[in-house]
Amino acid sequence: MDIVIFFNTLFGFFTVTAWIISIGILYLYITKKTFSKFITDQFLNFATSVATFSAIGSIIYSEVVGFIPCKFCWYQRYLMYPIAIVLIISLFKNTFYKFGFLSLGGFFVSLYHIYLQNGGGGGGSCAIDVPCNLKYVDIFGFISIPVMGATGFFTIFISLLYMTMQGDRTLNKNFLIAGGILLVIGFAIAVGVTLSTEPNAAGLPEGEVTVSGDPLPVFAGENDDNVSIGLPAPTFSAPNENSEIISLEKNGNAKALIFLAHWCGFCQDEVPSVQEWVDTIGVPEGVEIIAIATSIDRARDNYPPQKWLEREGWSETQIYDLDRTIGDAYGLTAFPYWVFLDNELNVKARRTGNLPQDAVGQLLVQLALESR
Repeated sequence: MDIVIFFNTLFGFFTVTAWIISIGILYLYITKKTFSKFITDQFLNFATSVATFSAIGSIIYSEVVGFIPCKFCWYQRYLMYPIAIVLIISLFKNTFYKFGFLSLGGFFVSLYHIYLQNGGGGGGSCAIDVPCNLKYVDIFGFISIPVMGATGFFTIFISLLYMTMQGDRTLNKNFLIAGGILLVIGFAIAVGVTLSTEPNAAGLPEGEVTVSGDPLPVFAGENDDNVSIGLPAPTFSAPNENSEIISLEKNGNAKALIFLAHWCGFCQDEVPSVQEWVDTIGVPEGVEIIAIATSIDRARDNYPPQKWLEREGWSETQIYDLDRTIGDAYGLTAFPYWVFLDNELNVKARRTGNLPQDAVGQLLVQLALESR
């Protein structure tokens, strides 16, 4: 059983369910409608359950599935965990529930995280460790972890808001029964989807990765041309998609190396853009483009990377830096990362982030002219 599919399905089900209930509660609050004591008794209980399941879900994703939290994930945890604890206490002492209104702040933190995941915040690149624009989860094409977080925070807030309009409530045993039924339904759906989904049996290319020569300094941003231009690049060898060993060596051609992470959204934009340029204009004579897939993680999006590049129709050389040895030797700090080498394998330029097609084209043409 694939635990990633299982938990994504389970938490996706809970997220959609929370949306439906939250919309209903928002409608009740706006229209000032009231219901029987049986229904209105449930709002504090519901908010507590959402906070508790959200906290447990975040722990499952990091400790069971293996998703490493980014900075903004931690910000949301710092809010959700104490909210869950205080709301559990409030089931027995109602005055504590007001702390739960901090969920509104968590909601806006989650919204900003969603903004970062969808290309906001500038930069146009992914950090090599755990960037906040990384999407571990993409259920139905739009439910990510911060979307789950925003849903949880909003559901808690609107439930408590409606409860204050109705008056304080206490735990009702009927809620426990309903919650148990919902949990069983979600569990059954998750198991069914997991068992019906064909497991990803594809592995990575095999072969030894070697690097020779002095490493390049770490990429220095806007000052990098003053740091790296003219330095000899280390040579390397690594497997391609067919586990054939490919070596970087002097053969009279200049090289354009593009370091990619299969899970990086900016890389996912860069690859089809570069491929479109190659298909339309063509690679200048005397230049080779080499895609280097690195920072490979089975738990992240688009694994295995060779299948991703195949889907994108990548036609140029591709190799697999299985333990990021090559990336470290080339001063990699973020993705996508371009390193342009002349025909003597000396650095002509290094760039990071998404490059416009015309910028890539100009650099390749310039590289070809200067390497003749």
